[in-house]
Amino acid sequence: MDIKDLRCTDKTKFFAKDKIQLIDILLNKTRKVGNNYKILSVGSGTAEELAVLNNYGEVYAIDIDKEVLKFAKCCKEIKICDVCRLEYPDKFFDIVVAFDVLEHIEDDKKAVEQIYRVLSKNGVFVFTVPAFNFMFSSHDKFLGHKRRYNKKMLKRLLCKFNKFDLFFYHYIPFLPMVLFRILRKPTKISSDFELLPKPVFVFLHIISQLELFLLSKLNFKFKLFGLTIYGIAYR
Repeated sequence: MDIKDLRCTDKTKFFAKDKIQLIDILLNKTRKVGNNYKILSVGSGTAEELAVLNNYGEVYAIDIDKEVLKFAKCCKEIKICDVCRLEYPDKFFDIVVAFDVLEHIEDDKKAVEQIYRVLSKNGVFVFTVPAFNFMFSSHDKFLGHKRRYNKKMLKRLLCKFNKFDLFFYHYIPFLPMVLFRILRKPTKISSDFELLPKPVFVFLHIISQLELFLLSKLNFKFKLFGLTIYGIAYR
């Protein structure tokens, strides 16, 4: 979760829980629990995912915000560091994760180049980003986003990787959220989490659980649209 949305924790606890579950599913599809992988968490935010990452190996957490890093615990190393200038040797990590991070970075190309550099041979980069720039709104401005992404943009960013898979998450509520963004007044810069009532998040939780079930149990991966793009890139 972004630290700016801490004030809405009561509403977003389901959102955060579902995102952690998605992270666990994605990691489990590429790496098995219990192996001692070296894992770099880029821009760990309020650090909910770190407990899951610890199941897969030793976690190194970095962020540029000292305030954020106080949430990071149970890590091999916690460091203030810019992803565009990673202070680690080449091929040092088996896994790099960046969940809702790339959209905050001005030079996302340089960031991905650094991630590629520190990944070992056959290492994986697992990430999520907000989808479709036409949905860029006051919510994105509030969170400090520079952009939203489509698959074409990500394919350019990931061109050095041996292969990568890109799919969508939160595809069921996509159309209602597009309508909400269109109708929302653009004058005030604020989070959607502040405007939407709590029952909406309960409903989104139910939908998320359905999508996560389809992904984890049936390996159903949606390719057309959604609020979030998730990706797994192989070095």
